[in-house]
Amino acid sequence: MRDVGLYLIKLPRSFYWLCAATLVVMLFWGGSQPFAVGLVPVPYDKVVHSLYFGTLSLLFWLGTGGKWPVLLLVAVSAIGGLDELHQGTLPGRVADFYDLLSDAVAAGLTIAALERNKIVLGEFQRQVDRIDRRHPSACRQNMDIRPRRRQVMSEGSEQIRNMR
Repeated sequence: MRDVGLYLIKLPRSFYWLCAATLVVMLFWGGSQPFAVGLVPVPYDKVVHSLYFGTLSLLFWLGTGGKWPVLLLVAVSAIGGLDELHQGTLPGRVADFYDLLSDAVAAGLTIAALERNKIVLGEFQRQVDRIDRRHPSACRQNMDIRPRRRQVMSEGSEQIRNMR
């Protein structure tokens, strides 16, 4: 599972921008369709808003490479505001301040979590680089634990055979 996450991070930034643009277009196009009226009941629509705008924030953050987190928060919140204004003009739909609030909170929490993760991972990488500069051969030997795991597993299975 960890390898899948690393693969997603290595995709080109244009991929994330394309996905984010698709989400924004689907937000406005799908929101204007007649089936969107009453699609999600009132208390649960905040959860849908949070998931949608959290995902949009993630895509924007990956698209910028983690740069400009405040600008991303403002942009995603502005998209949420435009969505609420758009909803106010549609028959059967209403603009709700709490929807906008859940959009902004989800974007803020998502970006804050990503920024915290970036700081923690950056500090970890600096520590690894520091150790690698001091003891380059030791780090290279200990980077792959798979051979040792196989050795331990074979020793364990050998002990089990000896017990019989």
